[in-house]
Amino acid sequence: MNTSSKITVSKITVSKIVGVSSLALSFLLVGCGGTVSVQSQNLGNFSTALTVPGFAFTPASSAVAYSSDAQIKDKVLFVKARIYADVTYTAKTTAPITVNFYARSSAPSECLAYAPYFVCLSELASRKIGSATLIPNVPQSVTLEGQSLDDAVHLGSGFVGLQLSAGIAFSGDTLEFKNVVAQALL
Repeated sequence: MNTSSKITVSKITVSKIVGVSSLALSFLLVGCGGTVSVQSQNLGNFSTALTVPGFAFTPASSAVAYSSDAQIKDKVLFVKARIYADVTYTAKTTAPITVNFYARSSAPSECLAYAPYFVCLSELASRKIGSATLIPNVPQSVTLEGQSLDDAVHLGSGFVGLQLSAGIAFSGDTLEFKNVVAQALL
């Protein structure tokens, strides 16, 4: 009976040591600039137009078009957010484009309103959360992350923006997002 008690105490002690060691390792990685994934969630596939309604085409420029992202709706507290997706540029041309992705935690009220979009003539570099050069009809893995995305997720309110920085988009061109995964990180 005494031996059984020692075994149980030993299991509890080992379990506590392993748990504390894992927690310490997590904090050590975060303190050294590393990240630890604590939760992943699959998000639904979606698509977005590359031109503002009423425009036949959009040339490359410094303008950023924002729309509300309904998937950023719950306040989530953690250190960082990261989004992975396979993005396909569906287009009427064979020429590639380069797009920059931006995020805000509130509506860009200082920008022009073209329902349901807000078009900002320029944007702060600190709001940029990713960039990709896309070839029509070829899926490409894209990772979006940055302080402005973290802020939007922490507040539970998000606006995601697109900027066409190279190439030209025509009315009807879209970006298709598939296999979208949001990840919470320490």
